[in-house]
Order: sequence, then C-alpha cells, then structure tokens
Amino acid sequence: MASPTFESEWEIAVSQFRDCGDCIMYRVDLCLNGEQWCLWRRFSHFKDLHKMVKAKLGSNMPNVPFPSDHVLTTMMKKTNLSEEFLTQRQQDLGEYLLRLVRESYGVERSPFRDTTAEALGRELCFFRKGGV
Repeated sequence: MASPTFESEWEIAVSQFRDCGDCIMYRVDLCLNGEQWCLWRRFSHFKDLHKMVKAKLGSNMPNVPFPSDHVLTTMMKKTNLSEEFLTQRQQDLGEYLLRLVRESYGVERSPFRDTTAEALGRELCFFRKGGV
C-alpha cells in the first residue's frame, strides 16, 4: 500500500473574511482524511500558529515566511482597512497556510502528518474545532 501524501490527506484554504466589529476574522476551510470543518481565525491566530509550528519543528521548520504584518494596520483604526487590503491579506494567509502545511508535512515530528482532525486540534489549537 502506498504511503499517504499531503495531496491525498489534506485540503486547506482561507476562503473569506468578515468584520466582527472589533476585529477581522478569516474563514479556514479544511478537509483532513475526508473530514471537513471550518474555523474562523484572527490574523494574530495565524501568527501564533507560525510560532507553535516553529517551536515543534525547531531547525526542521521549512522556510515559509509569514505574511507581512503591515505596521500601519496596527496604527490605523480597523474601519480604515480597505476591502482591497483585506482581500489581499486573505489571499496571503491562504497561500501561507497551504505552504506551511504542505512543506511541513514531510518533516520529521510534523504535526500535519498521519493525523486526524481531533489529534490535530490537540496538537495545534489553531485547528481546534469550536475555537482557539
């Protein structure tokens, strides 16, 4: 029997964003070994995920740069964020997340390999159903 591959186990995308009043949330759609679910996460949750994966993989962490944390966004009021900016951020987060999971998949001690949705949520709270 062939070994599982990233493509045979995973589908992941950041499909939309929404304004929640005090923050912008991004929808992450996942399918892992046929189990589908979606999560809503803040930009800061993606940053936390990056730090957690880096801590778990150490020097084995693939070179997947985190999307730019535009300094002006922290200085501007959220209401000043344009639709164009938020759409680009959604795309950047989607590309980042796909690349992070895909390139970490084959790394020794990868939390993304040979797992279930439940185990993944225990390993990395970013993927936990129902919240971080």
